[in-house]
Amino acid sequence: LPTQAVSAPVVSTPSAPASDQTSSEAAAAASPTWLDLSALAWAAGGTGFLAWQGIAYIRFRRRILRRQHREADPQLQALFQDLAIQMGLARPVSLVVSENAPSPITLGLLHPLVILPPLDADQEKLIWILRHELAHQAGGHLWCKLLLLLARAVHWFNPLAWLAFFLMTQDMEMSCDEAVVRRMGTEEKRRYSYTLLSLSMRR
Repeated sequence: LPTQAVSAPVVSTPSAPASDQTSSEAAAAASPTWLDLSALAWAAGGTGFLAWQGIAYIRFRRRILRRQHREADPQLQALFQDLAIQMGLARPVSLVVSENAPSPITLGLLHPLVILPPLDADQEKLIWILRHELAHQAGGHLWCKLLLLLARAVHWFNPLAWLAFFLMTQDMEMSCDEAVVRRMGTEEKRRYSYTLLSLSMRR
């Protein structure tokens, strides 16, 4: 007798609806990963740091220049401009005197400005102070500080970035002092050190 092959019955299991599978995949793709959260935290920290620094700078500048500031007297202005020419500064630098300045300060990237507190100092000390502030302009220190600020915004979470900023700021101050005392004798260096000490006590 001819034999006929009998196939086993096929049992099919119910599959999940296509719409449910698609929605679950979309939800998995939409949920942020730890890398996404880390990038968001980094961007938020850098943006917050820049905003904080910008607001602090604007408030500081306004507090110093808001009131009780005036142009330096003509004799001091002439001395200041002569020193700027001697130090080879091509761009003009302004000089003002402010009651609110805690110590001599240099501000401004595009329009440099040196701000002096009212000082009871002789011409020798004034020359030292002005040379120190002009050395910041000659060395491009304000632009360096801007780059350091951006570096800290990128690496705000890294304590080494903050340490590097502190050390490089100290190096800038020392380089300005070196530019002032380069041609001084021992006695002049001693008087210059006392001048720096008296200015630091004003802060």
